[in-house]
Amino acid sequence: MQKHKLILFVTFILFNLLALSIQDEGKCTKPPEDESVGQCGGAPNQQKSKYTEKRDTLEMIDFMPSESFWNNHLYHISSGVNNPQYVQALIEIPKGSRAKFEVDEDSGLLKLDRVLYNAIHYPSHYGFIPSTMAGDRDPLDILVLCSEKVPPLTLIDARVIGVIQMIDGDEEDDKIIAVAKDDPKFLEVNDINDVSRHTIQEIEHFFEDYKRRIGVEVVLEKFQGREQAYEIINNALKYYQDLKELRKSQQKK
Repeated sequence: MQKHKLILFVTFILFNLLALSIQDEGKCTKPPEDESVGQCGGAPNQQKSKYTEKRDTLEMIDFMPSESFWNNHLYHISSGVNNPQYVQALIEIPKGSRAKFEVDEDSGLLKLDRVLYNAIHYPSHYGFIPSTMAGDRDPLDILVLCSEKVPPLTLIDARVIGVIQMIDGDEEDDKIIAVAKDDPKFLEVNDINDVSRHTIQEIEHFFEDYKRRIGVEVVLEKFQGREQAYEIINNALKYYQDLKELRKSQQKK
């Protein structure tokens, strides 16, 4: 009887040892961190592909602005200090104007693009942030709230408070919203929520009416606060620098 129990006990131990051995064989051993192997010892893990970088470079080459853009110094002056909280805005169109002015790439002068309909006028000073590049192949647009009239081609140090994100036709067309940095009227305005509802509606109606009258479909998304605006500005600053470096490297070839 005791001999029979002993045989059963030994058999039980051997069975468990065999089961553990089979289980261990099914596992993979974690490789050293400096070895690039697959999760279970199979094919090596893929390293970061150069294709992504190459694809981005090709897209940037296709997106590259014209030589007229690079030769126009107004696009390349300072974007200001303490970006993205503060920026320097170059004003093309003053508040209340019905004349749509644009900087002419070839001459660097201000060119009259069109005159708006009687009921439509710009609700704020309008221009761009130099040394930036937005998704529409132009410097990043900006609206600056200010209590004083300024002439076209004025530089304004502005405090960023938000952004209105738009789809103009089939392109992204973000508009940064800021206030004149040292304007006492706007000292307490630090975010888009501090702006009166009336002013917000003026901006909304301006872009809706203006685009509709020239036959362009525009989708206005909700106004976003300053944090979203900071991200958009940083991206535009970086994209400008990336394009600038790419152009420089192409010129050396």
